[in-house]
Amino acid sequence: MNSFVAGQAAAREEPSLQTELKTESAAALYPLLQLLGQLLNVPLVYLELAQPGSDPDSAAKGILYRDPQRIPGNEPLSPPESWPFHEAFPLLDEGGRWLATLHLLGECPRPLSLPERGQINLIALSLRHILLQAQEQQQALAELRAQLQHSRSTAARYQQIFENAVEGIFQTTPEGKYLVANPALAHIFGYESPEDLMRHVSDIGSQIYGDPEQRSEFVQRMLKEGQVVHAEQQVCRKDGKKIWISLNARTLYNEQGEPLYFEGFVTDITASRQLKERQQQLEEARRESEHRFLQLAENSQQLFWISTLCGKELIYVSPACEAIWGLSPAEAYANPQAWMRHIHPDDRWLFPAIFQAQLQGQPTDVVFRLCRPDGCILWLRERTFPILDKEGKLYRVAGIVEDITESKQLEAERRRIEQAWQQSANHFRQIFELAPNGIALVDLQGRFIQVNEAFAQIVGYTPEELQRRQQLDILHPDDVNQLLAANEALLTRKVSISQRQIRYIHRSGQVVHVLFQATLLTDEAGQPTQFLNQVIDISARVEAEIALRESEERFRQSFEWSPIAKAMTHLDGTYFQINAAFTETLGYTLEDLKGKTVLDITHPDDIAATLESTNRLLAGEVHHCEQEQRYIHKNGQIVYALLRITLVRTAQGDPSYFLSQILDITERKQAEAALRQSELSLRGIFEQSALGISIVNRQGRYLKVNPALEEILGYSAAELVSRSFCDLTHPDDIEEDWRLFQEVVNGQRDRYHLEKRYIHRSGKVVWCRLAVSAVRDPEGKNLFVIGICEDITEERQAKLQIQAALQEKEILLREIHHRVKNNLQIISSLLRLQADQIKSHKYARVFKDAGSRIQAMSLIHEGLYPSNNLAAVDLKQYLHNLISNLFRSYGVNPEIIRASIRAEGIRLNLDDAVLCGLIINELVTNSLKYAFPKGRSGQIDVHFKQTRTHTQLRVSDNGIGLPRNFDFKETQSLGLQLVATLTDQLQGKIELRNKSGTTFIITFPRSQP
Repeated sequence: MNSFVAGQAAAREEPSLQTELKTESAAALYPLLQLLGQLLNVPLVYLELAQPGSDPDSAAKGILYRDPQRIPGNEPLSPPESWPFHEAFPLLDEGGRWLATLHLLGECPRPLSLPERGQINLIALSLRHILLQAQEQQQALAELRAQLQHSRSTAARYQQIFENAVEGIFQTTPEGKYLVANPALAHIFGYESPEDLMRHVSDIGSQIYGDPEQRSEFVQRMLKEGQVVHAEQQVCRKDGKKIWISLNARTLYNEQGEPLYFEGFVTDITASRQLKERQQQLEEARRESEHRFLQLAENSQQLFWISTLCGKELIYVSPACEAIWGLSPAEAYANPQAWMRHIHPDDRWLFPAIFQAQLQGQPTDVVFRLCRPDGCILWLRERTFPILDKEGKLYRVAGIVEDITESKQLEAERRRIEQAWQQSANHFRQIFELAPNGIALVDLQGRFIQVNEAFAQIVGYTPEELQRRQQLDILHPDDVNQLLAANEALLTRKVSISQRQIRYIHRSGQVVHVLFQATLLTDEAGQPTQFLNQVIDISARVEAEIALRESEERFRQSFEWSPIAKAMTHLDGTYFQINAAFTETLGYTLEDLKGKTVLDITHPDDIAATLESTNRLLAGEVHHCEQEQRYIHKNGQIVYALLRITLVRTAQGDPSYFLSQILDITERKQAEAALRQSELSLRGIFEQSALGISIVNRQGRYLKVNPALEEILGYSAAELVSRSFCDLTHPDDIEEDWRLFQEVVNGQRDRYHLEKRYIHRSGKVVWCRLAVSAVRDPEGKNLFVIGICEDITEERQAKLQIQAALQEKEILLREIHHRVKNNLQIISSLLRLQADQIKSHKYARVFKDAGSRIQAMSLIHEGLYPSNNLAAVDLKQYLHNLISNLFRSYGVNPEIIRASIRAEGIRLNLDDAVLCGLIINELVTNSLKYAFPKGRSGQIDVHFKQTRTHTQLRVSDNGIGLPRNFDFKETQSLGLQLVATLTDQLQGKIELRNKSGTTFIITFPRSQP
């Protein structure tokens, strides 16, 4: 800043500086410096300006803003290096050339915050834009003056230059009629000669511009400003093709100062503009691609790396390397091949071929195991691909590593489950097919689904024939209601198994008596699917019973219907009669026991005792024997029984047969074993539990405590047994605890839960979560009360700390939203005030548009500040505020142009809401500016709707619409370019419908607020 003193003098002569900087540009610079000084609260802001061909070290003029309250205008300023606070921001043009440097000076050193730097960048962008406009204006004026001076000095050569000029030269009346045109101009507009152009074009506004209003704006500017420099406009050729031209023109006046005509130069810049736009698009696409790549790499759970050939040097590695390789990024960069030492020994043979393929520029895909330094073994899938330089030569390798350990484990578990299921299915199929009893699967309507061979033999049909029949087709008519009732009981879950004796009609017409058992099968959801029926053919037994009924009725009643299992056996131990209870107890029918003896179904360890008892009976030592004995059930289970054996003798006293009575005591034995196991388990749980457990009497005194309670309270078991729990309870908790305890003791409640405080032996307070319940005898009398407590002191302290931290963070977050909203509203208001002071409609419009965009962001934070949910924005209220502000800003009468907003129940997170707010701001602004010309009435609709995965925004109006072939992706409108960029940031798609007005439809993925 060698020219700082000269800049002070220039600042004191503001009118001369404004003249040198073309008045309007300078007038726009000083208020921005003033605004920046007020926002940052610095007393001095200096803009050091460059001159053409100069560098940052050359002398240059500048513009200075000083706070008159802190630094009076007549006070000399010290050099910048003597100021405690000094920050410099260079402003460069698109070619990297120096335009100016923005200096901030203050009395106290301080760092710039992130919001302050954002404000500096916003104002610096406006300063750069104004400087570029001023520079272009000066260059254009210089060129125009040079051309005019040259044309005067070379009047003789004017005609030749006029005729052969590459640029189009013209003179036109303000009404839009050509006075003079050269061949280049005719060629640009697609006419054969200047005469052809002047003969056919009688109204430039409608024939060249295609829009009379665009010509009208040009004429008004020419009349007001007297010239137009480097104005880029889109015009129409004779064949209707649209081209871009650069226009330099001036207004010539008569002696009275009245405009005579316009003259100037026209250059066809269509090709260069298209090239520049294409370059900008490519550059933006490249930057966006790099940004998305970094976001993806940094946030992906997959490991991404780039290295030189053979992995000697890591160019980039993503943070996921720590989770996958077990190395931090710093360790990976320091030793790129360190992770290779942890490859599982059985998988190292894969990598020589992988490295060779990489050197040959081939992509690779390998699955291997990695032994992490922490001992964990991971399954990894690594895919690599080559990276070529501009000449197409291989110079780097990139790779993606994915942890597939979980999928490998799931695949192994799936195979195990499938094998187990297949094995289970095979076992069921074998049991079904080879079972000696008849088995049938029947659907809920009574149709046979599948039967085994034994069932088919019982009823005389083949399995195939039965699959085309219903169960009622072969059932005895008198047993139909019995079967239907059994099925109804199963379906209503009154019983789980239905057993009964029914009759089938054999294919031959004979009646077959069967023992029928039905079970209801269900699916995973518990819904009934089919019946499983098992039948045993008992026709022979039924016939025998009928034959012997009259002679053995009394004996049969006492034998058959006895609830105790009974059996009659020959002296050699073979069975010849058993009762139903025997079959129910041991599972055997008399048919099953043919050829078997008592010893065949007796547990091997009890055979000796059985032989001893029978020998004593045969010897006449006793009349009967009683003993506990174990039998082997038909299904293989052990049945414990109390056995009473009696020897029945003939009238002559000779042994005839044995009568055995078997009382099933299996459940009692199991209950005794379970009780013993339960006592052992409860004793282990009581002693080893991490929770404090106590047993107290009706007076609340401890009867027994476990070691965990001793540790929680600090007292030994002997000390606690002599105390009541009230003696150790915090005084504030005694009343409630004793009240609940008495309700349990008096039978008013079974249990209660309470968080209470105990006084530790050391005197400290211990918070516990207490569960108390009563133990009663079968008559309901209280035996004792059990209390279980868990030490939650640390949990309570952590909970209080978390609640305090959350409350503090919520207050801080609300304050941040409030301050951001205030700062944005200040900036928006200042920009609007400054726009009102700028005479140039173009510059004023830039400030107003910027203020509108900032206001759209401010409303987001204004809505979040009082909201209960700081992570999501209520779109309905926000959109009403946003569109109301736009209507007021553009002076729109809501009775003429109506707004329809539909966003009920739509909530977006902060990022998506800001982007959508800016998009709506741009699209509604365009509708207000262009859709309803000359006071035309209409409607603007802003509608949101959401699906489970996507959100759709529709902004439409019923105005005049856009031109037929309008392509918003190729337009130069900053607003529409901003809409496209914001849609990309939403990862969405935009669609334009140009029928009966204009409709923009933007669809983007739905994110959870």
